[in-house]
Amino acid sequence: MSVCPHLRKRSEEEYICTRIGTTVNPFLAPCLSNYEECPFYKREEAPPSRREVALEEEEKKEEAIAKPEAPAIRRELSIEDRIEEFENEAHNLEKLWSAYEEAAKRVVDAWQNYRRELERRLASLNKEYEGYETILNEMETRKALGMIDEATYQRTMAELQAIVEKLKSNIERLEGVINHVDDLLVIHYKRIRPSVLKIPPSKIKLSLLKLDELYKRGEIDKKLYEKIRKELEEDYEMLIHYG
Repeated sequence: MSVCPHLRKRSEEEYICTRIGTTVNPFLAPCLSNYEECPFYKREEAPPSRREVALEEEEKKEEAIAKPEAPAIRRELSIEDRIEEFENEAHNLEKLWSAYEEAAKRVVDAWQNYRRELERRLASLNKEYEGYETILNEMETRKALGMIDEATYQRTMAELQAIVEKLKSNIERLEGVINHVDDLLVIHYKRIRPSVLKIPPSKIKLSLLKLDELYKRGEIDKKLYEKIRKELEEDYEMLIHYG
């Protein structure tokens, strides 16, 4: 049976003639027999219409979807190839770790330096707070002894208590900031701790005692003593905070 090359089946009941771009009944038309006699087939070839082009593209897409792709065949690697892969990955991990370790040390060191500055501010605030607490107690005593009148007492106490409350708020905020950053960095310090400090806190304390003995015996001068003691105390402080 001869089939017209312009006949396309769209469904079980629908056929399309791409020459004229409409549905046809191939059982009534000569599509399945003497299609050469069909006037539409015999007419002069013309550029394909947009509908014909669209039908062709849609058929290609349907064929591409219907045709399953052959699974890619992966060459099985030899033991040597696999070992080489792991060696390369290990080298990459080493590079990544070195970069992380360097960055973590830089951040931890910078924080320790700034932390000491914040602690100095905190100590100053606490000292100021204690001073005002003393003044408040003094005002209470003067009031009890009748040394100041009620109006002066109330006005002065209100002013002092406002200052004390502000100081207390600043102290709590600063303590919170220090604890917050400590919590953020503790995991990073623990990761790099072996490369940062090689000795435990107990040995640092022992080193401090030995340093004191050397200074008392006059074996080192005050300048060197204070320098080394400061370094040991900073190392000890770092271990206590993050250890």
